[in-house]
Amino acid sequence: MGLDECFETLQKNVPAVSLEHPFLTDLYDAVVKRGAFEEAEILIDKAAQNDFLKSITAEQKAVPVWTEILPGSGASPGMRGGHQMVLDSAAQMIYLYGGWDGARDLSDFWQYDLLRKKWILISTDTEQEDGPSARSCHKMVIDSDNQTIFVIGRFLDGPARTGEPLKNDFFMYDILRKRWTQLSSDTFAEGGPKVLYDHQVALDVLKRTIYVFGGRVAQGKPPGSTAAVDNAATSGLYAYHIPTSTWRRIEPASGSPDSTALKPRMGHCIIFHPVKRLLYIVGGKYDKDPVKDMVAFHVDKETSHIVGSTASGDTMPIGLTQRATLDLDRDEIYVYFVSRFLIPDGLVAECACAARLYSVGL
Repeated sequence: MGLDECFETLQKNVPAVSLEHPFLTDLYDAVVKRGAFEEAEILIDKAAQNDFLKSITAEQKAVPVWTEILPGSGASPGMRGGHQMVLDSAAQMIYLYGGWDGARDLSDFWQYDLLRKKWILISTDTEQEDGPSARSCHKMVIDSDNQTIFVIGRFLDGPARTGEPLKNDFFMYDILRKRWTQLSSDTFAEGGPKVLYDHQVALDVLKRTIYVFGGRVAQGKPPGSTAAVDNAATSGLYAYHIPTSTWRRIEPASGSPDSTALKPRMGHCIIFHPVKRLLYIVGGKYDKDPVKDMVAFHVDKETSHIVGSTASGDTMPIGLTQRATLDLDRDEIYVYFVSRFLIPDGLVAECACAARLYSVGL
């Protein structure tokens, strides 16, 4: 008697006991009995979605698959750097604003329809529509529930840093009404941050609060000064309550563990976890030193702790980060790093860059 006959005999004699999972029965039937390999692939996909293969996939090395998004016909944004993009995942829309094209800062505002694969020019110059002036190295955050986008910060080059006090403006764009509103002409005067660039922002939708952390503080030149501007100052953690239009600086007591964990930095990323109520701060650089840690800040308790252990080497592999995003379903953060290191060549030092993608299980 073959193994199939043995199995079928046992199953008939003990009908109240299932000898194998129905998934295995269907998979065996598709592959062995009928050679229906496409059907078998569908079965395996369903098994993975239902976590049947979780113990196996957890041991596999993740392999990212990149897909280039090619726009259809029509106008599209030109090449640039220092711009910002936000995603409205429910509406399947991406919004892009500003940047630097190698010669000047930009103030154009675009929408990309992921379903139609088409760019739509919302504005050629937002400043002419009561919006922000041309800028780069700013930050944006989207409130998809209320269909609003917030813009804060900018880089100011040498000629723009006059003896006049630098002011940090703050804008909101209403997607449905297609209208800009200036929320503040000077956030520092209202208890918020000074002019920033290379900072990071995150949104707590439940409490309608925007968190701004880190970044370089743009320093103005004293009147008549020809000295170089000091760009070393970094900013701390601020919270902006949208309904009341109020700023608050979150500053742990000096010398406390929280003050060490929330060390100001730049070149980092922040991600808000709406379920755990944690603001994750990933990597970055303080002064000239990389910060190879990941901090979890509880926004309700206003306490923080380091994720991982320096003693065991369970820290960020690289300091500087480019982008980070949260997969709430899998409870994982994906971090995109670009590492920079110097290669001595006699008296010449060259900059080598390598891009890496990591996932962090929470």
